[in-house]
Amino acid sequence: MRRQPPALLLLTIAVVLLLTASPAVGDTIYFKNGTSIEVANAREIEGYVVYNAGKEVYKVPRSQVERIVKSRPAFSDIQVEKVRSGQAISMPAGSEDFFRTGPPGAGKADSAGELPESATKPTGQVSEPEPVRLSPSELAQIEKQAHPLQAAGAYFSAARYELGQQNPEQALAYLKRALTLVPDHPRLLEWQAHALLQLNRYAEAADVAQRATRADPKSATAFRLLGSALYEMEKTNDAVAAWRRSQALSPNPNVEKLLAKAERDANVEDKLRNSESTHFSLRYEGPAISVALQRGILPTLENQYMELRSTLGNAPPHNLLVMVYGNQTYQDVTEGPEWAGGEYDGRLRIRARGVDTLTPDFARTLKHELAHSFIGYMTKNRCPGWLNEGMAQMLEPRQWTQRAPELLAAFQAKKAFPLQALERGFGRFGEEDAHLAYLQAVATVEYIRSRHGMNSLLGLLEEMGRGVPNQQALRNVLRMDYEDLDKEVAEHWQRTYGKQAAGRR
Repeated sequence: MRRQPPALLLLTIAVVLLLTASPAVGDTIYFKNGTSIEVANAREIEGYVVYNAGKEVYKVPRSQVERIVKSRPAFSDIQVEKVRSGQAISMPAGSEDFFRTGPPGAGKADSAGELPESATKPTGQVSEPEPVRLSPSELAQIEKQAHPLQAAGAYFSAARYELGQQNPEQALAYLKRALTLVPDHPRLLEWQAHALLQLNRYAEAADVAQRATRADPKSATAFRLLGSALYEMEKTNDAVAAWRRSQALSPNPNVEKLLAKAERDANVEDKLRNSESTHFSLRYEGPAISVALQRGILPTLENQYMELRSTLGNAPPHNLLVMVYGNQTYQDVTEGPEWAGGEYDGRLRIRARGVDTLTPDFARTLKHELAHSFIGYMTKNRCPGWLNEGMAQMLEPRQWTQRAPELLAAFQAKKAFPLQALERGFGRFGEEDAHLAYLQAVATVEYIRSRHGMNSLLGLLEEMGRGVPNQQALRNVLRMDYEDLDKEVAEHWQRTYGKQAAGRR
């Protein structure tokens, strides 16, 4: 009778096979946008890169591929059989790199990392193996019995799992342990920098990313992460240099956007003056901003910070950078829509439209963008546009009920947006559509607060912060989906304002 391998050995086998995708996976395709995938038998045929994934065959235009790295599989079928039967094995050539999978986009400063759309088959995208959930005791046992590379691979897989569960602290602990087993491995360093960025530990992230660039000077990902950390540290010129290096190594459209914005920031930094308070660093365009307005901004923001922390029960733990520009400079830096008075992209960017004093409207703009920073922190930048903009308006607070007939008319004419169409930001809209989208967002949020209570809105933010998809978060907290919510809000407007509108006719 064949002897069964011990349970721990089976677990180790599973981890190793997961990290190498399958015994057949041995090639890595690096795309020009900075992403990479592990495949079997990559080859060039008539202008395409063709490869295998399981029983399926895929192809992607050669023009989108930077290079193909061929390597031997980490474990052959014979070696796997040896492990299963309890025999000792040697580490094969080509097994040095269990950690080819690069980290995804690095927090709010970085959205790079998507797989190219063309690297798919008709029925969907090629997926990487799922990381494994492993307990600390299981990892410790694997470390005692397995080869150090295998143990490091187990910690790496566990770290990826924890990041997927929004537990960057635990992921960071696993990555640190993996690096004691495989010191200065560039991919592990990249993932460690990614985890530190998720924790807003920017100086540490910059140090680790710098180590990754030294360990692999040709890694576009390492320089991308370094740029993200430096940008968050307000070292804009250094971030520009890092992102330029990343682009030179492997052009990426997402990094290109980040770089362009950072270069615009760098171009105006010499014009800006500085001021500080407990929770804020203020940069303002001196010649375009009056002294009275300058003096009123930080005290107002500090009061608003305390109000929002009391209302939301949470606050960003780090100082917030506030940029106040004259009208033209704001347009030059943000390239946003003309109708916008501000934006939040990790920095509060405020347009001063010729105001000389801190007017109520200007104060509401400050609080609106500040609210976005709170919401972004609480949801890890996963809040859908309608909820984000609706809550920011509610928290200003914005007086909007006098515009109820306008929204009622949109519902009656079936011109209102389905909420699911408002998940993305509103900067893509023209002024008329943006006007309606903002009105609809605040009306929906106010309806939820009046019908279900403020705690329901906070519950939605909490669910999204845990990575729960938007539709599921609505079901978990409100016991409804988008279609139900659309219908309820429309009916509420008809009941509440329909008779009033009829009476005025």
